[in-house]
Amino acid sequence: MKTNPLRPLISLRGGRHACRTYSSLSERLHYELTTRKLPLTYDYLHPQPSHLLNLTLRDLLPQSQNSSDYATLPTLQNPSPLPVGHHLIYFPPQVTLSQLLPDCTDTLHTPGEPFNRRLWAGGNLRFPVRSPPLDGSRAVCIESIRNVTVKGREGDEKVIVTIERRIGNVAEQETAEETWDRIWKENEDNAGESSVIENRDLIFMRLKTNAQIEADKAQFGKPGRTVKRENILPAIEYGVEFANDSGAMKLPPVRRSAMPSYLPKRYYSDSRR
Repeated sequence: MKTNPLRPLISLRGGRHACRTYSSLSERLHYELTTRKLPLTYDYLHPQPSHLLNLTLRDLLPQSQNSSDYATLPTLQNPSPLPVGHHLIYFPPQVTLSQLLPDCTDTLHTPGEPFNRRLWAGGNLRFPVRSPPLDGSRAVCIESIRNVTVKGREGDEKVIVTIERRIGNVAEQETAEETWDRIWKENEDNAGESSVIENRDLIFMRLKTNAQIEADKAQFGKPGRTVKRENILPAIEYGVEFANDSGAMKLPPVRRSAMPSYLPKRYYSDSRR
């Protein structure tokens, strides 16, 4: 694969000029992005955002309908732990309108021109310790770019940016440097004092050419491959349990015949056995 011409980077460290050259696009983007220091994002873990999310999901997730006092806002005196996944409604990006791209994403993770198309490619969550309580305490989300890889032929590259987000409680008077040293760790396996660790893979690509757009338009009217969705319908006869890493999770009764064909039998059981 052809490489881009050497591109120098001049930086000032300790009053001295340091010159770094790159032999490839991949090397340059890896250095520029993984050394980018992202700002800390603070929030207060009040129960109301999580409570409102529970109300929104109540009719969509039958297993969440067990509580009879679902409409009551939890108190700060008896706080509930942050539910799994609810960290996503806290720590919104704290950027100005001028720092937003045309697709309304921020500029913190982008490799820049010409890679202006952004896709979410995947991710994972870890919970090293007990979830933080929703007691109104101050917390922080530390973002860092862990890795950058470039795939594809020249002119059609895909830049894969791996982001790590670490969430933990902070004291009111703690400085940003103290928070960073306490929660963020060079070794990804070292959780430090994080309560939630999330990894995201983002893919950045070039904008499509007019010819590519026209080719896509030509495909809009053509029938595509039909993907059949298997429904899980409620019934009375059977009760189902799914095994996960933290134990067994009970779901509402379902018909045995409606179980997805791709689900191994070891992951479910019915109450008649």
